[in-house]
Amino acid sequence: GWSTSLKDIWDRVTLPQDEGRIIITYNEGHTDPVYFFPEVTERWGNVDEPENLRSYLEQQVGIAAQNPEVFTPWKPNCQMTPTADDIIGERWSGLREMADAVNRNVTGWWRDD
Repeated sequence: GWSTSLKDIWDRVTLPQDEGRIIITYNEGHTDPVYFFPEVTERWGNVDEPENLRSYLEQQVGIAAQNPEVFTPWKPNCQMTPTADDIIGERWSGLREMADAVNRNVTGWWRDD
């Protein structure tokens, strides 16, 4: 479960040395806990501006960093959420344009900042 440290996983003596590790989660209640970690909580920013998405992600990471004793893994959904005005008002030409506005930025935020 989540009480197992990543170091314990990476250093497990029964696993081959110097090979990668994969942690598999599946958000379905009918999975075998012997092979799968518990469900990972998904979180959405529900924002439609790249700057607001970044602020949301920074806030969530900050909350986790300040509360390590209650932290559990979570999956940040790094997409923007369109509003009716975004679609009807043609602010974006479609979901693809919205994704393009954030995808490369999100990679940089996680990797570089």
